[in-house]
Amino acid sequence: MTQPNTPYQGDQHMRNPSDANGPDNCCFKLYPGRIQANFIKSYQLTDDRCPKSAVIFITKKSRSVCVDLSASWTQSIMKSLDQSTF
Repeated sequence: MTQPNTPYQGDQHMRNPSDANGPDNCCFKLYPGRIQANFIKSYQLTDDRCPKSAVIFITKKSRSVCVDLSASWTQSIMKSLDQSTF
């Protein structure tokens, strides 16, 4: 069982080998809770060809966590990261 505010450590997303003809990054399982913004250093969107629209947050410990793209807290963290990178 995961502790509150701790990024989920499961098989959540897949990367295809560079010679494959499918999407590069897809999420198959989304983290069910919120992640504190101060744990996140960057993010990337999943490929449009993936079955689920999601965001992959990269934590400060370089772990990847798949989260719901439509969640308001997700959008808020993404906006904050976008503003801090410029």
